[in-house]
Amino acid sequence: MSWPRLCFTVLFVAMCMAQKSSHASNGKLATVNLIVVDAFGHEQTGCDVVKFVALDDDKGKDYKFEGLTGRNVPLSNEYLAGVQCNQPARRGSGVVPVSRQDQFALIVASTPGEDLSTGATAPLTLSVVNKRQPQREAQWAELVAFYWNFREIDRIDPESGLATFRSWSVAPGRYFVVIHNSEKPVCTRQIDLLAIPAALDISVSQEGCQATNTSHVRVID
Repeated sequence: MSWPRLCFTVLFVAMCMAQKSSHASNGKLATVNLIVVDAFGHEQTGCDVVKFVALDDDKGKDYKFEGLTGRNVPLSNEYLAGVQCNQPARRGSGVVPVSRQDQFALIVASTPGEDLSTGATAPLTLSVVNKRQPQREAQWAELVAFYWNFREIDRIDPESGLATFRSWSVAPGRYFVVIHNSEKPVCTRQIDLLAIPAALDISVSQEGCQATNTSHVRVID
């Protein structure tokens, strides 16, 4: 057998074995349990899964759940999940990776029409006084949602010390507020955003950082 033909044969056999292995892996089934919480992390009851579709499935097969538990779900990279709760009425969705045979995932559900930004006023305004560095050095403020995939960063104005978070996704819920200088994070506080618009003052010193003068914000110690 010539060298090119031998290389082709080896490559063809390797591809067949990889395809066979992939089919075997895809043949495994999982039990998926979803946990539904609100934006503050309170577990919700009376919820059902109304959609669970593999993102890489062109046919869009919808796998049925009993309550929040689905059985015989094929292992796949990612599924789109939708949930609906009755008491109180809430809806939520999220992408759920199913990579193990006993998969758990968290879905955040919110009330339709819940307090959202209209764009006229920033949902959260942050005032920062950093005594650890000169006023004009670059600083950034970061807002990170605790229970869902969201973050926003704004540069702190060197004159006023203000940073504003204007995304329409900023809504009442639990967040981390992180203050960065040019080298590293210098302050991290966990907060509950109770209503919008909201405001928070943070003072950074050698002793640490303190959150004061809050409006519609609860600081979690």
